[in-house]
Amino acid sequence: DGSTWHLQVTGLVEQPLDLSRDALTALPAVQITRTLECISNEVGGDLISTGVWTGVLLADVLQRAGVRSGASAVVFHSVDGYVETMALDKAQDPNTLLAYALNGQPLPTKHGFPLRVLGSGTYGMKNSKWLTQIDVVAAVEPGFWEQQGWNPDAPVQTLARIDTPKDAETVTGATSISGVAFAADRGIQRVRYRLTLARRGRTRSCCRHSARPRGCSGILAGNRGDPVGPPWSSAQ
Repeated sequence: DGSTWHLQVTGLVEQPLDLSRDALTALPAVQITRTLECISNEVGGDLISTGVWTGVLLADVLQRAGVRSGASAVVFHSVDGYVETMALDKAQDPNTLLAYALNGQPLPTKHGFPLRVLGSGTYGMKNSKWLTQIDVVAAVEPGFWEQQGWNPDAPVQTLARIDTPKDAETVTGATSISGVAFAADRGIQRVRYRLTLARRGRTRSCCRHSARPRGCSGILAGNRGDPVGPPWSSAQ
């Protein structure tokens, strides 16, 4: 319930905070377009999408609380008991957001209403949803999935897929090849691919090609989930 929800900032701070949703949304707002991917997403899967997120910088909230010396990490607590951690330098990075809106609307419940963490370069598991408390601590503590043996950094792995032509589709003449390439905050510079040519019932691999993304994200604008950024393509 957004009307009764509060965010507490505790731990190694000069002034603990207890912020209502109205108090949080009254802070200077930041808007950012970012792609978020689930760590369970397979290549070609739909557990990835891009949206326009609105919120406040986590760094601004921490500044208001006054981080004390000796702090090196923050611990996020969610209403469902989920716990995740983030190094203090990343928490204070201007790319780390506390998001309360998506595509101009309050966060959907599945995306963490009323507030979620939105960092960069990591899978969704590091971006806690349904946030209720931020605890500033002296050392990084293992979060829920880290305690199960998962990578504590959870960096997004580079992925690429071809959407057109379809798999095993036979094409003739000039054909546009397009798809998705994503490497989170590392960006995509070039996509390489190989053509297989068929003639008189025989096939052979021929020619390696490469294409640059149309736009910095390398993400296809298509019909998977929320609106996403521009595609890479190459006319062959």
